[in-house]
Amino acid sequence: AALEDSSIDVTVDVTELMGAEIYLYLNCGEETKMIARVSSRSKSRAGDNIKVALEASRIHIFDKDTERCIVH
Repeated sequence: AALEDSSIDVTVDVTELMGAEIYLYLNCGEETKMIARVSSRSKSRAGDNIKVALEASRIHIFDKDTERCIVH
């Protein structure tokens, strides 16, 4: 696959339906948390272990203390 080198294994913690998309709240390791915005057709559910591909041009990183975006 085109993004195979940038894919990681994560666990779905929570799913949140937001109309035409779903927010997946993901755990990657002990302390790393991510949120992925996916199609509302996603079949991922809380507790699922899935693989996600990261596209560098679409990543936003926030400071956990200030909640300010530090990379976008």
